[in-house]
Amino acid sequence: MTRADTRLVVAIVLTSVVTSTAVVAVSRTLSNTDELETRLAGIEQRLAEPPPAPPPPPVVPQIADEHPSNNPLAVCDEVTCVLNNYEGACCAPFKKTPTLLESDDPDTLDRAQISAAVARVKPLVMICGERSEVHGKVKLKVKVGPDGRVLSATVAETPDEALGRCVQHAMTRARFAMTRTGGSFSYPFVF
Repeated sequence: MTRADTRLVVAIVLTSVVTSTAVVAVSRTLSNTDELETRLAGIEQRLAEPPPAPPPPPVVPQIADEHPSNNPLAVCDEVTCVLNNYEGACCAPFKKTPTLLESDDPDTLDRAQISAAVARVKPLVMICGERSEVHGKVKLKVKVGPDGRVLSATVAETPDEALGRCVQHAMTRARFAMTRTGGSFSYPFVF
């Protein structure tokens, strides 16, 4: 008998020993066929049932998106008023007289175009505030070209130089509507 034949015989013997051991173990645990069939039917029934529905998502109040005059818990600040086009009685102190920039001239940026562009970069600005331990107002002076790109963003007011630079950098990524002459404006962010 060769070495390969010996290995084959040993493998066959081991397989039969393992198989017979498993059969003995199963026959000891399940003494009769009825018990086995009952257990299999229970398993099949559980597999056929649809999975349980996932829990509903948590309800998060949208206080920040509501207008301050509609929600007593919301803060009425200049930024919220700008984004809500100065609606509500609490925004009256922040409303300024219209300038040439805020007129109905379609050749320059209007308030709605400014609010829309700033809203798109606001998540970046909020990250600046989250990373800073300093709180206060950062006010930027922004100049926009006719193509809608920010030509310059200058920090006019800030409680912290690093926070001001971060907000300034975020504002340079804003894209405004294209106009014939572009425009300039100041914009406050409160942290």
